[in-house]
Amino acid sequence: MTTQGKFVASNDGTKIWADASGNPSKPAVVFIHGLGCTSVAFDKQFTDKNLLDNLYLVRYEMRGHGRSDHPATAEAHTSIRYAEDFKAVNDAFGLNKPIILGWSLGSMIPVDVIEAYGAKTISGVILPGGPAITRALHDEYFHPELLRLFPLLMDSSGDSIGNAASAFVDSCVADPAAMPFETKLQWMGGFAMQSPTVRALCANRAQPSDRPRYACRY
Repeated sequence: MTTQGKFVASNDGTKIWADASGNPSKPAVVFIHGLGCTSVAFDKQFTDKNLLDNLYLVRYEMRGHGRSDHPATAEAHTSIRYAEDFKAVNDAFGLNKPIILGWSLGSMIPVDVIEAYGAKTISGVILPGGPAITRALHDEYFHPELLRLFPLLMDSSGDSIGNAASAFVDSCVADPAAMPFETKLQWMGGFAMQSPTVRALCANRAQPSDRPRYACRY
């Protein structure tokens, strides 16, 4: 098993934190977390012996999240920037046509990558859950519970951050009561690291394509 954690410079100089574990000779899967989360969400996968023996697992924290830089301008959150981040991570770990596992907002990254570099850049996509896929479809299929929570998640009031972080983490798991308190605190910390301004830029960014819409019909 190999374990690497490092900062990778994207094309615009933004530093992206990335990590890899497993067997580099096996198929690569790039894990990308959701809005307000960090790569800590995939800790169980990155310590799973079966996965480590049979795959090369790579994860990174999207710009505006966790240990990566948090640029606070709209230009820094255009589609091409997210595609460039993915490419920088691929180049840093020597990946060739990996599979993308995109959770929630992370599921939008394949669209950015395909628009910038073409479909042959990746081998496939795994969608474990979340409303995104594309920015347009995110608005169309917004879950009612998330719609209810969204104003709280975007609230810039310091008085609301604790409640927002707790409610957000609860919304990410099937049974919040079963989540260990230490794990919940860890996930809440990742949410709190992100300013409401940056969170809004990440959540509301535009995408140039609606081509993957057909996927929702199958």
